[in-house]
Amino acid sequence: MIIRILALVWGLLFALTARADTGGGGGFNTDPRLLIFLFGLLLMLVGALYGFSYGWRLLIGFVQHRRACRLDAVLETKCHRFEGHVVTIGLNGCRFQPANKTTELRLLALLSGKEFNDFDVNIGGVQYPVFVDGFHLFYAPIYFFDTITRAELRQILQASTIAPYLVAHIGHATTRQNWQENIERRKARIRSLKVLHQQQVLEGHQGIAGG
Repeated sequence: MIIRILALVWGLLFALTARADTGGGGGFNTDPRLLIFLFGLLLMLVGALYGFSYGWRLLIGFVQHRRACRLDAVLETKCHRFEGHVVTIGLNGCRFQPANKTTELRLLALLSGKEFNDFDVNIGGVQYPVFVDGFHLFYAPIYFFDTITRAELRQILQASTIAPYLVAHIGHATTRQNWQENIERRKARIRSLKVLHQQQVLEGHQGIAGG
């Protein structure tokens, strides 16, 4: 988007330098001062747009409490296990980096399949149901089905082997639309399990009180 805007602005600035010559033909104003001014104006615009874009992403990162970190983690399905590290985490999700190239290729092969996989990520011995949104560069974007709390996030980050620090939100191509029905079905299963667990806990408390 920024590149398109800059291309449009550059075209407008270039058009402003055009002028008719004394013979009635087309020509361009090549006054060095005007060209330097326009070039400087373009650089200022580039800086402003980049600063606004980065500032906006940083604000989103702040709201979502996104932190760079390094946490031992395991990404799992019923039949597969991928060891690695969480390198960024926030309230809504995290980035999982496979431990090595072999693990990365195994994960890529699974994600390239036509079947939806129920993933869980284990961080610090706690299991979180997640949606793995493809693979980008060196990491897999992961989204928690249930947003974690700030207290949970602080506890998780205590195990980081580096000092956590704020990072900006960086978007990526998503595969969510391809799996939306599967995602909703798993959400429904998770909600059902929660209700069942709550009922069991309530019945247990009632049994203790009655005894």
